[in-house]
Amino acid sequence: MIAKFEGKRNCVYKDQLGIQSIGIGFNLMRAGAKDLFKKFGIDYDAVLSGEKCLSDGQIMQLFENDVAW
Repeated sequence: MIAKFEGKRNCVYKDQLGIQSIGIGFNLMRAGAKDLFKKFGIDYDAVLSGEKCLSDGQIMQLFENDVAW
């Protein structure tokens, strides 16, 4: 349901509020984003700069982490 509403993007984009996001509405500017990327072995700075995109598996890791609480 959330994925259908948000959509899924493998590369960094600006959401409707101009916030840099990726995946299924993952806010790259939120507190702890860089640490979460590190936990999953993802290069936060390369993704934020647009140098690298995320795989579908990485997107699902971030999404499942967010909805697991």
